[in-house]
Amino acid sequence: YLEDIFERSGIAIARSTMSQWCRDVAEMVRPLYELMVQRVLTSRVIGTDDTIMPMLNPGARKASRARMSVYVGGVGDDANPYNIFGFTLSRSRDGPARFLKEYKGTLVADTYGGYDGIVVGCEPMLTPPAAQKKVQTTVWATL
Repeated sequence: YLEDIFERSGIAIARSTMSQWCRDVAEMVRPLYELMVQRVLTSRVIGTDDTIMPMLNPGARKASRARMSVYVGGVGDDANPYNIFGFTLSRSRDGPARFLKEYKGTLVADTYGGYDGIVVGCEPMLTPPAAQKKVQTTVWATL
């Protein structure tokens, strides 16, 4: 833990203090995050993928499975080269539907059925399984 690292240097900082600092920084950069989200949502093409992420629950014996998603703007152009990350507790369509609710462009995604019908006004561009690896490699290479 970060708390232990500081202690080894002779600095005692409570975890609650560091947690408050993280919250404060998150509030300060929130306008920048919102601007990045707006820019990604103006992209002609957004690439998205998600992965399983362990989530520790206080009192639980083992981690539960949550999801981390990435929305990559500027796919195929340099206009909006931002990556926005999202976190959800399940793989339901709620997370992508919430993020993409106003999006009218092309969505490059895998064939997960949760993306079906999310982008109203256009069909998501679903890649066949053989091409998914290439798309995922390209999307993750932008990180």
